[in-house]
Amino acid sequence: MIKLDHIVVGALTLGQGVNYVRNILGSEPYGGGKHLGQGTHNKIMRLGDDLYLEVIAPDPDSNTKPKWFSLADDAVLESLEKSPRLIAYVARTGDLETLLKETQYPLEAKPAQRDALRWSFGFSKDGNLLADGLLPYVMQWQSDHPAWTMKDSGCQLVRLQGFHPEPAHIQQTLQGLGFSDITVQYAEVPQLKAVIKTLDGLRALE
Repeated sequence: MIKLDHIVVGALTLGQGVNYVRNILGSEPYGGGKHLGQGTHNKIMRLGDDLYLEVIAPDPDSNTKPKWFSLADDAVLESLEKSPRLIAYVARTGDLETLLKETQYPLEAKPAQRDALRWSFGFSKDGNLLADGLLPYVMQWQSDHPAWTMKDSGCQLVRLQGFHPEPAHIQQTLQGLGFSDITVQYAEVPQLKAVIKTLDGLRALE
């Protein structure tokens, strides 16, 4: 089984990303830390029993390249100068290596950790997003899920939507993975949208 694990807001700095989320959702990501060897750091926020939001930005103390989520790509960094945005989503599975082998999905499983958290993450070879973020990274938790101990944010994900010039190709790849937690429609420009229930009604991260 492969399920949505978390959604990812990219930003030039964590401060900008946190402000973006707080202004839209009325709740603020917190905690997080550095991803050693990946050149990024993050803040997190609970969106459900086993679902969360991650704000990720280049770590100014690290010159590591490539970085997760295309955060060393000039075009992506230029787009984030205008505003943080929803850039990716991550799915989880109980057997990452078997999934990647059987589907020939273009990721390589590598171990990762932050504090007490342990996981195996499917990395793209160049660190870049897949299909402009419309296809998921995939991971396998080897410790408790972080959402289990996060404080209640008052926010819950309602739906995740994708828009892409070739939606049929995206859907076909997702079906091959057995992933159905996103709908994909046609649009000229690739985009992700997360509709989230907040204390003040429905809001959208884009």
